[in-house]
Amino acid sequence: MQPVATPDHVCASQLALELLRTSYYRARYYDPGTGKFLSEDPLEFGGSGPNFYVYVFNSAINLLDPTGLLPGQKYQSLKCAGWNAIRDINQTSKHRSPAWPHGREYGGWMYKNPDGTYSYTAPVPGGAAGVSTRDFRPIPRRAQIAGDYHTHGGYDPDFNGQGINPGQPGYKWRNDGNEVFSPDDMDSNETEGPNHSPVPGFLGTPQGTTEEYLPRPGHPRGGRVIVLTRNPCECQ
Repeated sequence: MQPVATPDHVCASQLALELLRTSYYRARYYDPGTGKFLSEDPLEFGGSGPNFYVYVFNSAINLLDPTGLLPGQKYQSLKCAGWNAIRDINQTSKHRSPAWPHGREYGGWMYKNPDGTYSYTAPVPGGAAGVSTRDFRPIPRRAQIAGDYHTHGGYDPDFNGQGINPGQPGYKWRNDGNEVFSPDDMDSNETEGPNHSPVPGFLGTPQGTTEEYLPRPGHPRGGRVIVLTRNPCECQ
């Protein structure tokens, strides 16, 4: 006599087969056949918008989500979150195409979660010479803006006022507008926080550098720039 498969057995077998065809991203299972996750985003609206099942805003060519949480993954420090925000989008930002011969800028918000951790919103594309905070995706409810991040796209000689390209004798990256915070960048960080308070900014450059700008209250454009030469998340 052959055993009869009960509905419970059938469902269990189907689930096991489905899981074999998926990828486990630590937070959720991902189905490459449909391009969607099998469960809702635990970050809800802090992830890829109102659809809790999509993968990186349906933009897998431009964005990555190795854990099933990005954007919105929680980090113990703002610096660590900023580092990852830049790392996730800078390569895409530098990509050259007929429409964007020098790449294009991307940007988004850094925010503090109610539990004291830090995250960032998904990057939004800007133009060849800027991205507006007005276009940034909103932060989750009960979160608080803690800063912003943006990239400068690919190398554009028009922004390098010294007339010496990277790699040539006499080149100084601090004199290259591609590689530093612009005055407008600094001005934004002076007033973006709660009640127009100053907040840090993070920058990704064409040469792959990640920088942090720390405004100095009462001293417009007089803040401190820190070049992050190593991953600040390693000790967390």
